[in-house]
Amino acid sequence: MCFVVFDSPLAYLDPISCNMTYMFVQLFKDALNEYAYAAELAGMKWELTNTKYGMIVSTLVTRNALGWCW
Repeated sequence: MCFVVFDSPLAYLDPISCNMTYMFVQLFKDALNEYAYAAELAGMKWELTNTKYGMIVSTLVTRNALGWCW
């Protein structure tokens, strides 16, 4: 599993920043969805979440047929 963390002190500075961070993550996920479809078919799972420190991109590569996982 691999994590990429984007920290920003502005992510949860006030309610407006909190909502803007959430909306950015949702729009970014929607934009990447078309490109990530082929990777999901190949067995790569990914997730993009917002936290109170910024956002996290996590990936997991699995091979169900061979039984190994990174």
